[in-house]
Amino acid sequence: MDESLLRMVVLGLAVFITCLSVYGVIQPRQLAATATRLWARPWSMAVAVAVRLLLGACLLLTADSSRVRLVYLLVGWASIAAALILPLAGRRWIGRVLDWSNSLPPMAMRAWCLVGAAFGLLIGYGVIPEKLL
Repeated sequence: MDESLLRMVVLGLAVFITCLSVYGVIQPRQLAATATRLWARPWSMAVAVAVRLLLGACLLLTADSSRVRLVYLLVGWASIAAALILPLAGRRWIGRVLDWSNSLPPMAMRAWCLVGAAFGLLIGYGVIPEKLL
């Protein structure tokens, strides 16, 4: 597969993660409610697994040409592991995790979303073209 396409996929996922996280900083309760509502859909487990597999594979395949090789390798393997563990954990357990996260105070939710935004920016930084920096 063409590496430039893989890098664009990584960049797109990074932008998506960053945007969702920034939205969570601004509207933490709405993001949590949306996540809970989407998790109730029958296709949500398949999408969650597929996104993790896609992210993990793209990170591993672009790690050597990224600015943050070790981060890409660690996150890539962790993402693939998470994709394999999600179905084993089951919908009920993940639903309890969502319930717990929904019970957090808004400032704690915002703090987690800031971590997510930093993560998205780091992943994007690894593949963004040098001329755009």
